[in-house]
Amino acid sequence: MAARSAWKIFQRSVRSIDETAADFKQRIFQGLRCCSSTPGSHGKIPESETEESREVARTYSRLVRSGIRNFCKISGKANEIPELFNQFLRLPKQYQIASVASALYWLSYYNRNEAAFALKTLMEEHGIPKSYSTYSVLAKLYSSSSRMANYKTMFDEMIKDGLTPTARHYVPFVEAFTQRGDLMGAFSCLEEMQQSGVVRERNIDVHTALVRACTGQDSKQLQDKVLEIFREFRAYRDPLSNDTLEAIKMWFDR
Repeated sequence: MAARSAWKIFQRSVRSIDETAADFKQRIFQGLRCCSSTPGSHGKIPESETEESREVARTYSRLVRSGIRNFCKISGKANEIPELFNQFLRLPKQYQIASVASALYWLSYYNRNEAAFALKTLMEEHGIPKSYSTYSVLAKLYSSSSRMANYKTMFDEMIKDGLTPTARHYVPFVEAFTQRGDLMGAFSCLEEMQQSGVVRERNIDVHTALVRACTGQDSKQLQDKVLEIFREFRAYRDPLSNDTLEAIKMWFDR
């Protein structure tokens, strides 16, 4: 019952479109405070798997996720992150990590980069662990910000946390270098991925984008890199897409 009341409180905050940003922020925090106090005793969801406890957990989860997304969309300023983070610390343990990860995702999604980096710093200061998914968000965050040149720092952090970078953590940087016209930077990142012990994964879209970007380039070094990609294509056992075949044709017709 208490969880349903908390849900109604938050729904009112989401529907209200005429309120000021300050009022909205206070309603979000009110919803999070309800979350930290309503389920069970001492902020814990009952351990017994009854239908009532599952309903409380579902309501609880919807309330937190919706509140975080709307906060990041409407407010999400860097100077407000410490207050939001303090609300997360008041949540039951099983929701702290998920809530912080959700906030990081939505801050990145809505391009609140400085706020996202502020949240990352607080995560590290309070020992909130990062997962593979968290680092996927951070990869997109780094690759779309002015800190992209220091991308190797993120991989060092992953290894320190006992996680092995995968292709999905490298690819955003390769794509970002390509889009910015730094083709040697893109190839450098791609080669580092291939040499780092990452399980070989097909990155056909990345390779196709690089071939297109190199079309018309006179650099002998870039031409050699493209020929290496073509050798990679030959190792594929299934047919290439029409988009990739068109990119290859354009490169030879340059």
